[in-house]
Amino acid sequence: MRRPSPLRVAAAGLALVSVLALNEEAIAPGLGKPQARAARRVKKYDSLTGIWNGAYTYPWSRQSVPFNARLEENGAEFTGEIDEPNTFGDPAASRLFATVRGARAGLTVSFVKRYDGAGGQAHTVRYEGSVNADFTRIEGQWSLPATTGSFFMERADAGAEAAVSRAASANA
Repeated sequence: MRRPSPLRVAAAGLALVSVLALNEEAIAPGLGKPQARAARRVKKYDSLTGIWNGAYTYPWSRQSVPFNARLEENGAEFTGEIDEPNTFGDPAASRLFATVRGARAGLTVSFVKRYDGAGGQAHTVRYEGSVNADFTRIEGQWSLPATTGSFFMERADAGAEAAVSRAASANA
């Protein structure tokens, strides 16, 4: 058997490198094509500032309560407003409103939600959670003196992107 020439070996190596460079699997090993594209995606956010949609759940119910939030981060602290359907206050008020004051340390988020009195509700709720590295989702626990539950928030403008990402993960 004849040995291939060094020029042929170099050409074959170059062809292999070219194929690997174009293959998304080589860019993000173990991930499918949608996840590989997401791995290459440039980070869009670096703070909590923005519009968020989320929901919280009670420990005794699978049904969640949706809410909308607007957050403004300044340094390590943030403030904002939340509005949600009235599920526990005076039925004359269709929605409840609250202010938010909190802090972020790295990816750890904590804040207090204070209801403004609409629907007869003026209490506070403590939230603690984590934001993902893309700053597009926060999830964690809320607590009152007598009970606790879970919550999540996703950026309003990241909803379609997140849905595609979740679908890709489910199919992997």
